[in-house]
Amino acid sequence: MNKKFIIFGAGPSGLSTAYGIKKNKIDAFVEVYEKQGQVGGLAGSIKSGKDFIDFGPHRLSVQNSRIKEISESLLGSNLLVKKSQHGVEFKDRLYQFPPKVLELINIKTITIIFQLTCSYIYGKFHWFVNRYTTETFKEFVKHKFGNYFLEQIAEPMSTKVWGNCEKIDPNFVVQRFSIVKPLEIIKQFIIPSPKLNPSTFYYPEYGGFQAIWDSMAETIKKNKAEIHLKSYPVSLTLNGNEIVEMEIKQGEKIKKINTSDSVIVSTIPIISLLNIIDFKDQKLLDLAKKIRVRSMFLVVLKFNQNRTLPYRTLIFPEKKFIFNRIFEQNLYSRQTVEEGKSVIVADITFDKDIDYYNKDEVCRIVKEQISELKYINLDKLESISAKKIDYAYVSPELETRKNFDLIEKELSKINNLQLIGRFGAGEYDNSDYAILNGLDLGDLLTSKISNIDYDLIKSKTKQSKILG
Repeated sequence: MNKKFIIFGAGPSGLSTAYGIKKNKIDAFVEVYEKQGQVGGLAGSIKSGKDFIDFGPHRLSVQNSRIKEISESLLGSNLLVKKSQHGVEFKDRLYQFPPKVLELINIKTITIIFQLTCSYIYGKFHWFVNRYTTETFKEFVKHKFGNYFLEQIAEPMSTKVWGNCEKIDPNFVVQRFSIVKPLEIIKQFIIPSPKLNPSTFYYPEYGGFQAIWDSMAETIKKNKAEIHLKSYPVSLTLNGNEIVEMEIKQGEKIKKINTSDSVIVSTIPIISLLNIIDFKDQKLLDLAKKIRVRSMFLVVLKFNQNRTLPYRTLIFPEKKFIFNRIFEQNLYSRQTVEEGKSVIVADITFDKDIDYYNKDEVCRIVKEQISELKYINLDKLESISAKKIDYAYVSPELETRKNFDLIEKELSKINNLQLIGRFGAGEYDNSDYAILNGLDLGDLLTSKISNIDYDLIKSKTKQSKILG
């Protein structure tokens, strides 16, 4: 008898796993259960009036041949080829990255370059003296870039995105920053070159980034897989080391399904999964409760003008800004925003379980802070709103990573269970790598690759995505 494949979650990881299974084994029985009313998860889009607003500045890599192939297959003529456009707001100046020559011809910028250079040289001396000490986040960045870069850029930015820097896993820090060459950055300020930011990417012309997931879902369904929206698991029954039955809630109804001949792939938050498995291991639950999850506010500002920002995505490393990033939706595709209007989105991240600002307070603070930016005219602002995302990131702190490893080790004893995804397996991934991870898991589940090959691929992909 052919095994059935049951997938919890229709985000990038879950959908891509289903797509990969169907690609290899067209007659495979695949069912996907998604709690929300649409597919796409954290890489989807909000439909607001005439606008499609992404949950973040997502993109499809042209450089990766597998992503390129799947994007072209799913979206075809509904693809735009875009070039990266980034800016960095620092010390009350906006710098394009790579910077323009004219941006460098001023006293403030020359002073910054001088401070970065002196700090870099001192950092190397500091490393020589302290090279046998433990490499924490601060020590590693200080040794590689110098104290000025650490205090002015890396530490405040990392705190906004990931939380307490003192708790970040040193291995993550090494992997995240090892590809960046400080001398190259300094050279960029002196002799600008596009090579540090060469990225070309695909983006759907119509439908926002949601279009990639809607198209993937339609392709899966055409190949006789089922995707159930507003449906989610509420219990899993174990018999020995196998899940033999599950209960799914669909609307107000509970449906029991025999899973003794099924493989279950879970992308849902690990604590949610542990709460529905009938063994209720309190030790694992306690570990899961210590996993630090980051929530996010997306503050959406709509302007009565065709364009608002100088560049598509702006980075704000300094503490004085509550947000770490702003992107302009219509600069990804003009077709995603009402004609003659523009929409910018600010990201604000914070620990999920803390008492944080409410939506009105966040909107007020963002409005006050962007009013200080010379390139934004609040007279053109039409509306401002905020959407809260409870599960946005898993913080890459050491305890969180250890807890995920311990939980995965125990759950790996369940023969017909696989974990994948940002909250299912603690993978620090973007949408591109979520697709690749899903395709690789699909290859494993259909016996196209072995367990050893899969583990090697995961290890290589994990290294690449942290560096990317």
